[in-house]
Amino acid sequence: MMKTSRDLAPAVFTVLLSLLCSIPPFPALARESFETGRAIINCAFPSELYLMEKRLNFFPAAQYFQKNYQASGFPPDPVLHRLAAKVEGIMGRVSHLLNISLKPSSKLRIFLLKDGREVRERHLLFRPGRSTLGYNSLEAFYQPGTHSLFLSLADLHEGILAHEMAHFLLCAGSAVPPPAEVQERLAQYAEMHLREQATRGF
Repeated sequence: MMKTSRDLAPAVFTVLLSLLCSIPPFPALARESFETGRAIINCAFPSELYLMEKRLNFFPAAQYFQKNYQASGFPPDPVLHRLAAKVEGIMGRVSHLLNISLKPSSKLRIFLLKDGREVRERHLLFRPGRSTLGYNSLEAFYQPGTHSLFLSLADLHEGILAHEMAHFLLCAGSAVPPPAEVQERLAQYAEMHLREQATRGF
């Protein structure tokens, strides 16, 4: 006996529902953006920018404080100015450590996420075939195809930002990016150096 479309409807609905349930929840889309010289920071709420500034224990050189930084939708704010100076200072320090200069048009897009679980969910969207065993949380990751960095605010410190910025510089500032293993060693070096120098400046 031939089945009609009405007979097939429950089966189709069940398949579609199972597919939807298998998709990891997508983190909230960024609604605010804050631009520094070489980075665009995207967040869901302005308060996340203040938390980011608080978590970065880094004192940049005076040259970064003397610049004006524009923030879309934000009035002038000394905390945001400090955040911009810290982000630019860390980028400058890592660039100096790796001896890599960026083109003026090269910008790093930073997405602030609540915690390591949200970062993991975003990571799985870029790598859908990856196993989730032993992989419940992720502090940060850099996506070279879009020059995007995804950060967990709950885990953030200056070393993590330096580590991921190293990946950005090695990919965006090199004609041929080094192999993944070499990148990781250099990124670890940048992270260790920034953590050691966090209270001294440069």
